[in-house]
Amino acid sequence: MTMQSPNLTQSFKAAIMVALGLTASTLVGAGGCADRAGHALCVDTEVDYATCGDLPDPGPEGPDPNDLDVRFVEVCFDGSEGCDPCAAEAITGAAVERLNGQCEVVDIQHVTLTCGPDPDPTVEDCCYKVRLEGDFSCGVEGRPLLAGAELTPRVAALQTGDAWLAGTDRFEGLRRPQDPNTVEVLRTYWLRRASYEHASVAAFARVSLQLLSLGAPAGLLRATQEAMADEVRHARLSFGLAASYGGAPPSEAGPLRIDGGVTTGMELQTALREAIFDGALGEGAATIEALEAARSCDDPVVRDVFLRIAQDEQRHALLAYQTVKWALVAHPRRAREVVRDCLREGHLRATPPAAELGAAEDDALRRHGLVASNRRAWIRHESWSGVVAPILATMLASGLRY
Repeated sequence: MTMQSPNLTQSFKAAIMVALGLTASTLVGAGGCADRAGHALCVDTEVDYATCGDLPDPGPEGPDPNDLDVRFVEVCFDGSEGCDPCAAEAITGAAVERLNGQCEVVDIQHVTLTCGPDPDPTVEDCCYKVRLEGDFSCGVEGRPLLAGAELTPRVAALQTGDAWLAGTDRFEGLRRPQDPNTVEVLRTYWLRRASYEHASVAAFARVSLQLLSLGAPAGLLRATQEAMADEVRHARLSFGLAASYGGAPPSEAGPLRIDGGVTTGMELQTALREAIFDGALGEGAATIEALEAARSCDDPVVRDVFLRIAQDEQRHALLAYQTVKWALVAHPRRAREVVRDCLREGHLRATPPAAELGAAEDDALRRHGLVASNRRAWIRHESWSGVVAPILATMLASGLRY
């Protein structure tokens, strides 16, 4: 039976709300898009654009692990001369191209133009949502390192070496599978995780510079520096586990290209968007996923690693919320506008599957802590709709003091 996370999600939300000084009585709904009355330009479908990217409730048993991965992609075109209702091929083609830029696409089986154009009067372009089904590997572990308009997070190339290994004594008693294929899946999982955790060190260096450039208080800077140290530890643990499973010489991270990825995007809008989508959503979902992995894992060594990661990721998510809270107090007009925009587009960010990192549909992999790719998608979806969106909406409605 699929391990469920609603209790984990609600417990996580409660912890964040308490830390932010919010109470359940102040929690408000996230709401929808802006009022569209009187704006009928280029509306080709009666489907509600605001909700057509939402996934249906899978029920108490959760999603079927044999289901295809589902991702909604929004694509936009110049709308200065109106929208072309006959441009379906160009629209779906652009969506596939965008997906290829964001994910490792193994196979695309179905592409459907779901709805559009967006009837929001504030949107000048012709925007559509496209549903893609297949086998994808999307998302990252830790905070992603992106540069400019890049869609694919940067990671360092791996090389043979042991400079990033945690002490091997930490993994004494590790239960190594007898099946070599299972060993390879686990080793690949932890190496890929290690690569992203390693890159997250640079991502938090970028956050530090953003906060400094915006005049943030010392507490946020100190927490960001602590998060960098956490990511170093996560990377070392991941490299160490990969090496402990065996099957190949130990690996370490090579040089990481950071040009344009650390010192750009210092403005408030970028910093807040990254805090919301990479921090509150990404690291919040990572917290719940790590807790769920720990629950299903019957190896005490690996379970302890997941629990440590979950503890750290929860602090990182809280740091993101605290950054938003500070910005809403220090820069209320601009910050409120950014948060409202993020609430409008958040459900699209919450439906894609997170990194697949190997198929975890069978019990052997699940017992080693791997969470199925479509289950990861649902954790992300639940994290946005059940945690991030209502907390952000409550922040907007509350008289915050930092």
